[in-house]
Amino acid sequence: MRQYLPSVKLLAMLLFVTGALLAQNPVPNPGFETWSNGTDPDNWSTSNAPGFVTNVTQSSNAHSGASAVRGEVVNFSGVPFPPSITAGSSPGVPFPVSQAYERVTGFYQLGLAVPGSGEALSVSASLLDAGFAVVASGQDFYSTETTTYQPFSIDLDYGTGNGNDPAYATIVILIGSSGAINVGTYFLVDDLALEASTGIVATGDPALAGRFHLAQNYPNPFNPSTTFQFTLPKAADVRLTVYNQLGQEVARVVEQYLAAGEYHADWTAENLPSGVYYYRLDAGEYHASKKLILMK
Repeated sequence: MRQYLPSVKLLAMLLFVTGALLAQNPVPNPGFETWSNGTDPDNWSTSNAPGFVTNVTQSSNAHSGASAVRGEVVNFSGVPFPPSITAGSSPGVPFPVSQAYERVTGFYQLGLAVPGSGEALSVSASLLDAGFAVVASGQDFYSTETTTYQPFSIDLDYGTGNGNDPAYATIVILIGSSGAINVGTYFLVDDLALEASTGIVATGDPALAGRFHLAQNYPNPFNPSTTFQFTLPKAADVRLTVYNQLGQEVARVVEQYLAAGEYHADWTAENLPSGVYYYRLDAGEYHASKKLILMK
């Protein structure tokens, strides 16, 4: 039976039209698309107590895809009961990772029932070794009310860890407060990811960057590391993403605002199987895709 593989041009067109694809990163169910039991997102534990209280629900108000997770402070027996979600099939059960990630990213909305009362969205993440001791951790708080999705990025600090290799990770998201907890305060969270350091380096004279350009990665084929090179004639929000042949995102190599110039970004694919992949550069209104081959 003859098989047809998508051309780079066709794949680029499909990616441009669809705009958002299932992210393949270590975070389980990162876009909160799957809720098999109808109560909790798959591979996450929540503060829901079926039959007693539900304060974590599936929402169609998503940053991408069909759904996001919504947590709301509810009244439980006369007491404000804040929502929380933890990555893992049950509390205290982390998910596996295979490399030293640098940050946790995602998108959120926050609604405050009583602005200025000290409430905030708390996002924390930890990397653990094989014995479940902390290797790195990070936490941040977001207290500004917003009805549109805002990005967040939290660096993981290895200075507090034991220096071992990460084997597991955990992410905890909740409503906390330095003052009162108020019924009606809520969060929406979507598109979580653990991201590794890209090793992005600016090279050359920015004044010589005459046009947008995405070069072929080198080496290619590669195992397991390669370098991407691209040029920006002006400052732009830049995203460099790697996809498999199904069009699924497998890595987000660069996602940041960059000044004009020429850049090199290193990427390691040690946790991916051999095969053909595609990488795509989005910089303002410029979009380009190329093919790369991982050969182990």
